[in-house]
Amino acid sequence: MINKINKYISDLSSKETEIRRRAVERLGELRTEECIEPLLKALGDEDWRVRKTAVSALLNFEHNDNIFIGLISSLRSEDNAGLRNAAVEVLTKLGALSVPFLIDTLKDNDRDVRKFAADILGDINDKRAANALINSLSDTDENVSLSSVESLGKLRDESAIEPLVKALKESDDKLFLYTVIKALEMIGNPKIVDVLIEMINKNGIEKAVVEALGAIGDIKSLDALTASFKDKKLRNSALNSIINIYEKNNEKNIRNKIVLKVKETLNDEAVSYLIDALENFNPKVRISAIKMLGWSKNLNSVKPLLKLIDSDYKNEVINAIINIGRDAEDAVIEEIIKGDEVVREAIARILGEIGNKKSVNHLTLLLGDENGHVRQTSALALGKIGDAAASKALIDLLNDEYPNVQEAAVDALSRIKDKSLISHFVKMLSNENENIRGNGARILGKINAKEAVGNLLFMLKDESPYVRQCAVNALGSINDPAVEGGLMVALTDEEKQVRYAAVSAIVGKKNKKFLNPLISLLNDNDIWIRVAVVKGIAEIGGKDAVQPIIEMLDDKVGVVKIAAIDAIGMIGDKKATNKVVELINDKDWDVKLAAIKVLGQLKTEGAKSALEDLMRMEKDAMLKQYASDILGKIEK
Repeated sequence: MINKINKYISDLSSKETEIRRRAVERLGELRTEECIEPLLKALGDEDWRVRKTAVSALLNFEHNDNIFIGLISSLRSEDNAGLRNAAVEVLTKLGALSVPFLIDTLKDNDRDVRKFAADILGDINDKRAANALINSLSDTDENVSLSSVESLGKLRDESAIEPLVKALKESDDKLFLYTVIKALEMIGNPKIVDVLIEMINKNGIEKAVVEALGAIGDIKSLDALTASFKDKKLRNSALNSIINIYEKNNEKNIRNKIVLKVKETLNDEAVSYLIDALENFNPKVRISAIKMLGWSKNLNSVKPLLKLIDSDYKNEVINAIINIGRDAEDAVIEEIIKGDEVVREAIARILGEIGNKKSVNHLTLLLGDENGHVRQTSALALGKIGDAAASKALIDLLNDEYPNVQEAAVDALSRIKDKSLISHFVKMLSNENENIRGNGARILGKINAKEAVGNLLFMLKDESPYVRQCAVNALGSINDPAVEGGLMVALTDEEKQVRYAAVSAIVGKKNKKFLNPLISLLNDNDIWIRVAVVKGIAEIGGKDAVQPIIEMLDDKVGVVKIAAIDAIGMIGDKKATNKVVELINDKDWDVKLAAIKVLGQLKTEGAKSALEDLMRMEKDAMLKQYASDILGKIEK
């Protein structure tokens, strides 16, 4: 082997790049002590392919102190940047193994090597390095000190907060202060907010402080940030930071407090700034300005906002105008004629969210728009407003060429619940178009039209499975005993989607008298109907349904077995334990897992014994872990 190694070492001096690269590759495969030094030397090869191969080779070695010593030594090379960079790459990728050596290197006599060590420790992100990096804050070399600050920020270790704050208060160097603030921002602990607020007027670092407060997102900084918003030099940063705080706090009361506080600062000059910021080169500033203009409720902002409605900021603009509210309607409506289909659709959405009946006529006109998306959005908007004046126009959309538009019309008419149109919806049931018949049935169900139960029952004989399914769903939605017989009949329909709808409708009635009719479908040839029935009888029958559910544990299909196992777990009947125990040896992995989980719910001695046996016999590590966790819970 020594001869081979010597040959490969000799090849490292070849003028041919590929010969050198192959030599490095072979030395990496041998992975002996004698290979380490030549591989470390190869990290400085003039060709990047050789260096890359050397990096890979060293990473494949088992732990060896000499590799780390050599890599640290490579950092001293002043005339070979490729060597230094390759050494940094290996040390970084070796991660936690490198940390003790790098910590020692922070005490090296060479300031450049100390800086490399600090940088790499930050990239490795191992908190064991925190104390050493804290000590390096006072390094005699400014660059080492700055790198230590940056790396402490990357570690996000809270033990660094106190020494960083101390350094912040003691230094007057603007670059150092900026770096410390960014590190504290990365750590992100709210307890540093008060310290940062104290620094907000310190010349040269105000912007960094404002940005850090926004990133941390603590409501305590709101007053300081709104004050900074008045300073034109800090305005963009303060704007972004205020929006950040709003986004980070989901509690309604806090958000309302933020909006109210901001509105106090939004005089005409501030609103003018926000309108100008809509054209800022920074997308974050533009988005923040859009949101804050919505809070302002200033009508002068509506038209400038509308100019951005056909842009990447469409949703933000829509939400901002919705926030401005009803006062924005006139300006919005003016744009209907001027705008393209994107603008018209957005306007329809805005008017629907504002919810003022004043806009019903305009939205009704948009129901006849040439663009399907505009018609769809306008229908949904009218449904949200809920004015019966739009009902007749919406009816025309039930025969639209696009299904999504039809669906929007159904949704809108269902929300409006105009009972005066029941006769019209009933008439739809006899239309030759099956979509119209189905839509008529769906609306009658959604508006709880008890008057139409007889008509819907008749539709259970319709030639279209889709229409029969719609009729079943409608009957399930109507709270009237008269629907029950029809739903029973639908359980025997020749089409599976109709039977499935009937099962769902009957389960929704939550009445035990339907238990036996549902049980009769446990032998249905469709697996999803069997699954639905198992879940349904467990829900409405409870312990009265246990025996038929136990029988379904013998089903040939895994998803049905799982449904039955889960149903037993939900009911909690311990007499099913033995049957569930059998399934921890099922061929289907998911069935086994479901059985393990339910045995944990049953908590019988038989369940405990079976799980203990599984721990001894099972080869699958994940299943064993599940069983172990569940056993632990049983034994508590």
